[in-house]
Amino acid sequence: KLEESRTSLDAAEAIYKQAGAKDKLASTEVLRDRLGSLKLKTVKLREWSECLAEAELEVQDAARLGLPWGEKHFVCAREKLEEAKRRLKEAGEDGPDESSGRLKPKSLILNKFDLRLLKVRRECERRRAKVSQHIQQTSNPNAEKRQSAVRSLGQVGRKPVPCGVDFFGNLEELVDERRWNESEGRGDEEVVRAVEGSLRDTDGQIRQLAMEGLPSVCKEDDITVMDKIASLLQDQSVHVRMKAMQTISSIAARDAVRAYQLLCD
Repeated sequence: KLEESRTSLDAAEAIYKQAGAKDKLASTEVLRDRLGSLKLKTVKLREWSECLAEAELEVQDAARLGLPWGEKHFVCAREKLEEAKRRLKEAGEDGPDESSGRLKPKSLILNKFDLRLLKVRRECERRRAKVSQHIQQTSNPNAEKRQSAVRSLGQVGRKPVPCGVDFFGNLEELVDERRWNESEGRGDEEVVRAVEGSLRDTDGQIRQLAMEGLPSVCKEDDITVMDKIASLLQDQSVHVRMKAMQTISSIAARDAVRAYQLLCD
């Protein structure tokens, strides 16, 4: 429509020039200025819409990955939101309406998106909090708390279940939680490091719990698990040595040849 208006204005201007109608030419200049302002406003509003759409994609990616993996997407979403605010200001559509005092519709949309982004992040943080607390407790001076933490990590130490985000900012799980925890949810790097560290704990019972939990927190096809446990085949505690043999035997299917080598050497 703006392009059609510009074409019509050009035609009118040409006619007025031929007719020598200076007063009419002056009015076309005013219209041309208005048309230029409208065109700029249209461009900025289109950019505003594009920024908001890109921010939404980042939010969805962040929820799908969960924290800490989705952190960069939360950062990008915030950057896109701030860019959208700048574009809206350049279009002159930000802030309150002069007549009513209420926020202009597009400013209201940005405010709601901002609140929605905060809501999604807080929910992702809440879902990760339990695992993070258990990881921290694996270095607690109290042996009983370390035992509880290692035992819990073996059960719940998984990557966050992938989620989508609805219009209101609520998270909706995209896959079955039980199936996820048994397959793709395994291999959480922070959890694996914490459980591996517990293999070297001074408490023999904790070392045993770590051996029990390590196969379940690692990927099912991770053949390095046996080698990580193998060092405990020479542990000073007979109970730990027996547990190491039992654990390697229980996961021998991952690499039967390696299991045989470790148990028979």
